[in-house]
Amino acid sequence: MKSAWSARNPVYPKILTLETVKPVSGGLIAADREADAGKEDVAEALVRDIINAYVPASDRGFCIGSGAITLEPSQNEQARLTLESSASPEIELQFETQTVREPDTKTYSDVDEERSVASAHGGTLTVLRDQQRSAARLQGKEIWISATVPGEKPLVRFSWHYPGVGASGAQPSINIVGSAPVEKKAQLETIWETVLTSLRVVPLAAATK
Repeated sequence: MKSAWSARNPVYPKILTLETVKPVSGGLIAADREADAGKEDVAEALVRDIINAYVPASDRGFCIGSGAITLEPSQNEQARLTLESSASPEIELQFETQTVREPDTKTYSDVDEERSVASAHGGTLTVLRDQQRSAARLQGKEIWISATVPGEKPLVRFSWHYPGVGASGAQPSINIVGSAPVEKKAQLETIWETVLTSLRVVPLAAATK
């Protein structure tokens, strides 16, 4: 695999960053890790273990999409996937999972901060939906908002948040966020409902020895 070390920040020249890229079927695995100068071998071993644990398809491990990292779960794992509509590139859907030390009851759980930001910029924020909703048999929070800020196109954003279970690699916090120009709201609604109703929990397979 190709990799390189660099000192990104001249203010902290002893904090180095390792960047690694490895081609896999249908795409690339990219990994980066910071380390103090003199501890490069520790960071290299960690990144090597993670990338070597990748398999192109599995029902075991930490994954979004067709691949998985099949190491034992840790307390700091994150996966992210962004989808765009080929017919309407302005419509975007993001999936994100993150292991948590304790259930995350703040992210995408209310709109108070966003309402304040919109107001401070002379804009408005309207809550279209704010409710509990189950997806994949997981109880989460669904919020739909419409926002207008001077100088920017009005948009709608849908979010669904599952807080996760503390220190569980098998039950991470989950965020699903869809966004689109306000005139594409009906199309986003169709995509949103299709995605949320299609989610399933895949039981963990027994680890092979």
